[in-house]
Amino acid sequence: MTRRLLPLCWLLLGACGEVAPCVSCPQVAGDYTVLWGDSEVDEGCTIDGPRVAELTLAQTDSNVTTAVNAVPMGGTLYVTYDLLLRSGNAERSYALRAVVIPGAQLIDGGTDIELRGSFTTQELDEAGNQCEARDSFTATRR
Repeated sequence: MTRRLLPLCWLLLGACGEVAPCVSCPQVAGDYTVLWGDSEVDEGCTIDGPRVAELTLAQTDSNVTTAVNAVPMGGTLYVTYDLLLRSGNAERSYALRAVVIPGAQLIDGGTDIELRGSFTTQELDEAGNQCEARDSFTATRR
């Protein structure tokens, strides 16, 4: 019984270490149609996230980039299929967090991809207070 558990122990120990950038994950580059879900805004704040209808991702290895309302974003696709993109400045910043869900194989050899996650917008209000809006989304590659 102990011999059977040994591989499981190594697997669990590896899963608890640092999350590494993806080496052999699916290509996520392409055009996506975005469907927006619930939105949460900090109390006393009146900001809105951009809620774009389309998203175009570019990918080189584990590095992924896009632009939202002409604001460039960049980040990493990890071995856990987590995608994290960030952008912004001191006045306004964006963060896209998503799980990459590979789907069925296509005839041309590509893969259907779905992204499920949240898009966070942070900005300073007129009084200099930090406000945050969090929008859930699902995006499907076309």
